[in-house]
Amino acid sequence: EALQWLSEAGGRPVIRSSDAHRIPDISIERTTPVLLKKPSFDELSLAIKGIDGRRVLWPWGQDRT
Repeated sequence: EALQWLSEAGGRPVIRSSDAHRIPDISIERTTPVLLKKPSFDELSLAIKGIDGRRVLWPWGQDRT
């Protein structure tokens, strides 16, 4: 699954989100880690664009960016 997403993304960041219905079901394995300076939509936008050290990490455990 991860290799298919990597080839289809064409260098764009891949964001994976959890469809959990309960808080305990949300986990690192089901979401995408991002590097932000603070939790905000503006920071998320910067991470998607890869600006100033912010970025979206590879959502399948190994950083591919």
